[in-house]
Amino acid sequence: MARRRTKQEAALDFVPKALGLIMLGCFFVPLFRWITLAVLGVITVAGLAFVIVKLVKGRSPEKTDCFYKEAPMIQSGDRRYTRAESLITEGEREFYKVLKRAVPEAEIHAKVRVSDVIRSTGIRFAKISTQHFDWVVCDPTGCEPLLAVELDDASHLRWQNRVNDRKKNEAAEIAGFPILRFKWAKSYDEDMVRNRIAHVVNAIADRKTLRQSQPVPVGSSADK
Repeated sequence: MARRRTKQEAALDFVPKALGLIMLGCFFVPLFRWITLAVLGVITVAGLAFVIVKLVKGRSPEKTDCFYKEAPMIQSGDRRYTRAESLITEGEREFYKVLKRAVPEAEIHAKVRVSDVIRSTGIRFAKISTQHFDWVVCDPTGCEPLLAVELDDASHLRWQNRVNDRKKNEAAEIAGFPILRFKWAKSYDEDMVRNRIAHVVNAIADRKTLRQSQPVPVGSSADK
């Protein structure tokens, strides 16, 4: 007994026959040809309009959740991105406590990119774009970076870290931005830390005062 054909199978058989009839009609009957082209044109225009509407709706605030929706507080099971437990290491954390007690009147920012403090372009920017300072001490009134603080532990003996330190030292020296380096230790002299930082900050303040007190030469750009 022959198997009964389903509606889907019948429809698939009908499609090639219908396309063949349309092609024959377009070839032998000019009017039918123009009607077919008109129908195809309407379908094409409708398809383009549908795509444009979808694109416009996709850019609306209701659809762009990634730009307007706050990130969830609970971590998902996706491990492609994970949150760091701390910006600094355990050894750096102990020194950070001493640093805050030594200069409580200053703002201290951890893990600041060198390129955010020292401006450059081209290949020189590439040399420092991936580097960072352990801490940057800033003026609390305007967040002006005053100096960088580096804690040199055993990791700074590695070849790559020594290369990075040379790059930072070179950039800071050219820019006139001071770096204070402290050796890692089990305990730190808080007064020594404060005195070293105060010496640099006072020198910066003295240079500013000296520049402001100097008369502006006649014919300079400041007179224009």
